[in-house]
This record gives sequence, structure tokens and C-alpha cells, in this order.
Amino acid sequence: MLMLMLITVLSLEGALCLPTLTTVSLVLAGTLRHVHTLKLNTDPCGAGGFGNLYALHSALRGAFPALQELCLPAKACLRGLEAFAGSALHTVRVLRYGPGGLRLSHVRSLLRLSQLRHLDLAGEGWGARWHGGDDDVWDDLDAEDAEEGIQAGADAELALGDATLLEVLPQQGEESVPETWALRRLLTSTPPALESLCLPGHLGKIDFVGGRIIRAVTSDSVYRDHSLRFAAVVLLPGLEATGQRLPLLEVERLAGNPAGVTSLLQPHTAFARLLAKCDRVELRLLELRVGSPHLGPEAAATTAMQAVARAMGGGLPEKLRVSGSSWDCTLQLRPRCQGGGGDRVAAADGRGGSGARGAGGAATAAPAAMMKLTAEQVLERAADKMWAVASVQGAASMAEAAMDAYLAAGAVDSKERRAAFYKLQRMDVLLRGPLVWQLTCGPGSGGGGPLLTDWLGSLVAAEPPPPAAAPGRGMDAAARAVGLKISSCSFAPCSPGSAMAVVTCDCPFAALQLHRAAAAAAARKTPSCLQVSATRAGGGGSWRYAIAEVIRELWDDHLSSVPQPAAAMACVAAAGAAAVADGPADGGGGGGGGGPAKSTAAGTNGEPGRAPGGQPAGEAAVGGGGADDDLQVLMRLLPLLQQAQAAVLDMELRSA
Repeated sequence: MLMLMLITVLSLEGALCLPTLTTVSLVLAGTLRHVHTLKLNTDPCGAGGFGNLYALHSALRGAFPALQELCLPAKACLRGLEAFAGSALHTVRVLRYGPGGLRLSHVRSLLRLSQLRHLDLAGEGWGARWHGGDDDVWDDLDAEDAEEGIQAGADAELALGDATLLEVLPQQGEESVPETWALRRLLTSTPPALESLCLPGHLGKIDFVGGRIIRAVTSDSVYRDHSLRFAAVVLLPGLEATGQRLPLLEVERLAGNPAGVTSLLQPHTAFARLLAKCDRVELRLLELRVGSPHLGPEAAATTAMQAVARAMGGGLPEKLRVSGSSWDCTLQLRPRCQGGGGDRVAAADGRGGSGARGAGGAATAAPAAMMKLTAEQVLERAADKMWAVASVQGAASMAEAAMDAYLAAGAVDSKERRAAFYKLQRMDVLLRGPLVWQLTCGPGSGGGGPLLTDWLGSLVAAEPPPPAAAPGRGMDAAARAVGLKISSCSFAPCSPGSAMAVVTCDCPFAALQLHRAAAAAAARKTPSCLQVSATRAGGGGSWRYAIAEVIRELWDDHLSSVPQPAAAMACVAAAGAAAVADGPADGGGGGGGGGPAKSTAAGTNGEPGRAPGGQPAGEAAVGGGGADDDLQVLMRLLPLLQQAQAAVLDMELRSA
């Protein structure tokens, strides 16, 4: 009997319809009176035609008087939960990836649970998921809600917002419209004790205090502009109807082409209106995709970055990722505070105003120096970086030693020879100097590298192939194959009158053969006319990676110009502001007009106002200072990144 009293969690799982699995739990309830958590997983079965969920939940309440947490297989099972009104039940969860959507009937039942503290519709706190292939098994329970779409919005309680919001609804798809209205009803008439709401899809988590939203977090798996518009459609009506503000909005990720991001943040859009209702906005990652020519000129990325900073009241995202068709670069824009309980607050947030970055100091001079940088200088730094890495690696010497071991490893096509083959050094060959520039970028080169192609082929053709012990098959036949086997080559100018090419071969034999031939040619040229080196394949010899590294270093150098005492003070101030934002809101009124920073200058609870992005509102509103310097530097680095990447030409080299 004592052991039965210690059982507090009952988890039932099986391919049974809901009434059958519930009957099993009721049978066990006779001896398990102390269960406070009940988990029912019917995957892949549904309700089996049973529709009286109120009776089912009433039976569960009577059988499990100590029940505090109920985990259900689908949102359709939320119907009838009012049977638990006034009970000990305070947490309701739905199986992860459970089929079906939230409906108004479900919300009506949930609103009757005044004691409800945690509602998890995403299954975050349940280590199980729905695997069933038939997502229609619960449709019979929601049949009576079929007509509750936009038409239901004619109800005065639901018809919140304006035409801007209503225009977004059809974009979500016909199936998601009823769920949108249901969520709006839930957020408008929240159970008074509710503390947290976890949602699948566009919105991730919403926190409450006293029935009011104090924090909303978008999902990190859904990040496109239409997802953020959906978040606005769900959150805005309640805020605008009550005159409340949202203390903190955390956007995990915003990704898209620059034009799409800029369009999303135009003042008339629903998402921009939501930002104007927020005291703080934190954007974890901004991802701008600029890889295709049709996405717009270089200025589009800087315009999008400016639009984001403006929408955040002068703040910046934690990270910025800019990607092209064959490259990407990630910058840590807001270094996080170390310690302090792990609060996700950036030390750089407090760099506005006139404190750390006085006029005439080194920090003020840094942006000016950055403005003078050119794409050619970025390419030169990238070439130097690749060359330095190659010099340290000694890949050519290692390749020669591995080839010697391969040739001495026994008979042709033997097991020993095969084992030695896999130890051969795979490397890329680096060619640098005026000769490379003449063959790729100089007058008469054609700009596409045909002269380089022909020259490389003639070099290898004049050299003997790597020796093998004897003619054979398989790997040794590949070593003795006639011609140069090169898979790709990328090149770019790296200084006035000089260029560098990175040549990738499709096998270690060809790479070593090319390196030997190029080194011999360099020895016959005027000193510095041609330099030859090698780097391990994938070991830092990529133009795309090296350019991104240079841009990252330039940004980090800029950040390091911030005096450490000022950064520490900013960290303390930001952490204190975060603690205030995490507490109850005081219900400040006001509509959504005006800019975000201006609308939050008064603050809450007597504290200084916080602009979106976490900065003090006064600093966001005042021009100049560290935040403006950061944005100014980014406005220069983004075009430099795109120009440098565009200057690199990737080409396939034909076999000689």
C-alpha cells in the first residue's frame, strides 16, 4: 500500500481510442489515489466516434481527486475541460505535433478553469510526440466548429483590430483562420491565474502576470515575415483593446531577403504596429539572404539593417547573418553579459549616449577609419590570412611524405597499398602574384580565367605523372591517368597588380602533381612573379570563408574599442532593467501611435523607460553615441562583404 501511495505519475500509451484508454486509467485509479500527473497518449488513434468529452473529464476528475497536471493526445481533447473547474488541476498539456488546431469551443472550456496556471499546447513539457499518419482522426470532435472561421469574428468580443490585421488572416491559409480567432479570444480573456502559454508554430511562449501579457517569444523554427505578421495578428488586438503595452517581445529569428525584411517593418504593417506597442524588443538573429541577383543591389541589405535598427528604437540584434549563394557571414552584434544568472541581456545595449564614447577618443575614431576601407583591402587581408594558414600547415611536405609511404606500401592494389591510399594528403594549391593577375584579371585575360585554365593544363602536361610501382588497376590506375583532374578554382585580385587563385583537385595525385609543376614554374620566373603554396583541403583555403573571417575581425576590432568599465556598467544597468521588465506591468495606457522609443520614455514602475532593443529610451532617442557608431560601421561592412564576395570568381577547370 505504501508503494502505491508513492506513485504520483501515471502515463498510459497505446494504440487505443481515447474512451478505451481513459477506461484503463479509471480502473487503475481505484488503487492510485495519489496520482497528480496523468498522461494519455492514444497515438495513432482518435476519439473512436465518442463525443461527450465533458463526461469523460468529469469521470477523470472524480477518479483522480489530487490531479494537478493532465496531458492529452490532441487539442480536440480540450473540449469539456470545464469539468475540472475549481479542482486542483493547474497544468494542461497537449502531445507534441498532435493533429488538429485550437478552436473556439476549446477556448471556452479553458476560460472556465480559473485556477489554470500553465497551458502547454506544444508538448514542451512532455517527452512524447504524435507519430500517427492519419491527422484526421480527431476531426469528428471538431465538426461543430467547422463554421467558426472569420465569420465568428463578427462577434463584438472577437472583432478586434482593423483591416490591416484582417488582410493578414487569409495569408495564413484557410485551415489556420479558426485557430487564429481562437488564440485571439484566449489572449483577450485570459484565465486570471495563467502564468505561461506554450504554442506550436508562429508564437513560441507567452508569459502572464495577473491576466496580462508580460513577455512574448516567437518560435525559433518559424521565422519568415508572414510568421511575424501572424504573431502581430494574435497579440495586437488584445493590447489595442485594453490600452496595454507589451513589456518584452523576443523575436528568435527574422530571415528573408532584404526587400522582404524592409517591407515587414514599414510603419503601416501589423508587425511594425506590434513593435510600437512594446517596451523592449530583443531580436536574437537577423538573417539577410542576398545570394541571388534579383534580390536587389548592395544597398538593399543596408536599408534592411537600418529598418531593423529603427524598429528596435536604435538597438541591434544579437546576431546578424548575411548569406549569398555560396557564402555566409555571421556577426555577434551584441555581446552577452557573462554571469548574472544567464540573463539574455547584452552588455553592448547600454553604449548609447555620451558616456563611454566621448568625442575625439579612439572609439570615436574607429568608425571613421572603417569608412575608408575598400573591398580590395578586404580581399588583400583575406589572401594574407589564407596564405598564413597554408604556411603553418606545411601541407605540401606532408603530401610528399604520404606519397612516398604510399609507393613503398607493397604490391600494386595490395591491402597495404589501399590502406596507404586513404592516408594521402588531400590539399588545395594556392597560386599568388602578378602572373596570376595577368592570367585572370589583366588586359586580354577575358575576365573569366581561360588563360589560367590553359596555363595550368600546360604545366601539368609538361611534368611526368606521379610514379607508381607498376601499371595496375583501381587506385594505381588513377595515379597514372593522363591529364589534370581539377574540380574547381576560385580567384580574385588581392592587391594592385596581383591576384590569388585557389585550385581544388579531385584526387591527391592531381593535387601533388599540380603543386610540383607550379613550384617548378615559379622557380623559373622572376622572384615574386609567382608564389606557390598549399593548404589542407577544407582547412582554411576558401576565399568565401576567409572574407567572412576578415569582416568578423573588423567588427570585433570595432567592438573592442569600447572601454571595459563602460561595458560593465552597461551590463549592470541592462540586467536591472531586465528584472523590472520581467515583473508585473502597471497597465500604462496609450495607443500604438508614434515611434517605439518615444512611446516608452516614461517607463514603468518609476524606472527609466526602455526602448525596443533593451536600451534606455533617452539614449535611443538621442543621436550619436555608441549605438550610432555600431550601425554606421555595419552600414560600411555590409557593402564591403558583398563587394568582396562578388569579386571572387568560381569556375570549373576542364581537364587538360
